[in-house]
This record gives sequence, structure tokens and C-alpha cells, in this order.
Amino acid sequence: MAGRGKPQFGTYAAFASLAVNIPLNLCFIPKWGISGAALSSSIAYIIAALMVTITFIKISNRSWSEVLFIKNEDFQDYKNLLAKLGEKGKQMSSRFPFSGRIDRSTAALNHVRTEKKLSSIENLSAVQDREFDIVSCLEVIEQLPLDIYDKALSEITRVSSHYVLIATPYKQSIRTSLCECPSCHTRFNPNYHMCSYDEDTLRALLSCYGFEPVRVQKIGLVSSLLFIEVYSCLNQFAKNHVDCFRKAKAKQFPKYTICPVCYYNENEKLYAIL
Repeated sequence: MAGRGKPQFGTYAAFASLAVNIPLNLCFIPKWGISGAALSSSIAYIIAALMVTITFIKISNRSWSEVLFIKNEDFQDYKNLLAKLGEKGKQMSSRFPFSGRIDRSTAALNHVRTEKKLSSIENLSAVQDREFDIVSCLEVIEQLPLDIYDKALSEITRVSSHYVLIATPYKQSIRTSLCECPSCHTRFNPNYHMCSYDEDTLRALLSCYGFEPVRVQKIGLVSSLLFIEVYSCLNQFAKNHVDCFRKAKAKQFPKYTICPVCYYNENEKLYAIL
């Protein structure tokens, strides 16, 4: 109905269904329990469907048989649609010679049944130059070690012909988010974040690779961001004034993380994987 410019009729049918469903529930549920609820809902849905169908028949000037029964012309439309999708798939295959899975993990690739290649973000040799219109890199670059950071940025810009979409945590205080390994006492970010980003950092991130920023947008609740920043500032202030404040302790070691130095983990199942 919305496609015919009459979206209000769907709302009318929903309200009619509600008006029927409530009194039927009051009558049927005390007698038959959950079976009565199912029966009342089914009756309400049937009434709503009939209202929409009758309205559509009147607006489109079609008969009941044309609306309810599938005709040979309908099958032909489906065939034409599938043929167009097949042609589009061939065009995509010719444009992108490799259409399988690329992963840095051999364990993950063992479960892939299509074409697959072993590669990592700093060495995308399986992908040709400017092969993709857009490359998305979501919650990745902040976890990259410094020795491969520049190589990774160079690779993701090399394989993109138009756009690169990047998402990172906003103004994360790496220093105040550290946890301490109970075994070797190494302090590290539990999510292995190495860098912090703000608007200026993101705008200048890919400029040396020939990419200009289109838009930098914050995603999420502003109140949460402000709370994190205020907490980080206060925590950092306490660390710098140990004579006046009690020394800030490192965060409790999370069960989901693994120490990058000694591989300690409090979860035995995760530790056994190593």
C-alpha cells in the first residue's frame, strides 16, 4: 500500500487488528490459556490482512484471482530478475578477479570452502591496486603495532579507488586504561589499543596517501564520551599528584584478555588455546 501512495491504510489495519485482539484475548485466555491467545491473535491478523487486501483490490482495480493466485507472467518476472542478477554477478567477477576470503588466520581459512588467500592488513598482496570503490576499516587501526602501522595505512589506501571508511575510539586515554598482568606485571590496554584519535588526527591520517577527509562524525552517546573523558582526566590528575591523592591502581585484569608478554590469562579455556 505504501508503494501505491497509501501508507495510512497499513496503520488503519494495524489499529483494527489491535481493537479486535484485545477483547478476544480477554474472552479466550481465561478459558483456553495460551491456546486462546494464539487464536485471538490469528483472528486479528486475518482481519488486518483482509482489510489491506480489499483496499489494494479497490485501488489497483484488480480481481481477487489476480491478487491471490500466481500466474505464468509472475514466473517470467522472477526468471528475468534472476537473469539480471546473474549478469550483474558476471560483471562483478570480471571487475574483481578474486572474490573469495582473505584472512591472516590459517585456522579461520580452514573453514572456508571458496577461494581463499592468506594475507594481513600490512601486506594485501592478494588484492590489486584500486580494486575496491570503498575500503572499511572499523575498530582496527588503533590495535595495530607501530612497526606495521604505516604499512597497513599504505595498503588500505592502495586497494581503494575512491573512499576509505575508518572508525576508531574517540579520544581514548591509553595511559589511564591500562591493566596489569598478575604474572609478569606488564601494563597494557586490555583491548590492545596502541593509539588515541580525535578529529584532527583523523583528518590528517591519510593525507600523505592522497586521500582528503570527507567527513568526521562522532557515533554514540555524547554523555558517555564526556563521562569517559572526565574520568580519565581525574584519574590522570591523581597519578600526577601522589602526595595529595592515593596512587591510582591499574584496572582489574579482565578475563577476556591475554597478556601480550607472558600470555597469562585467567580463563583456562583461552589459555589452553595458546
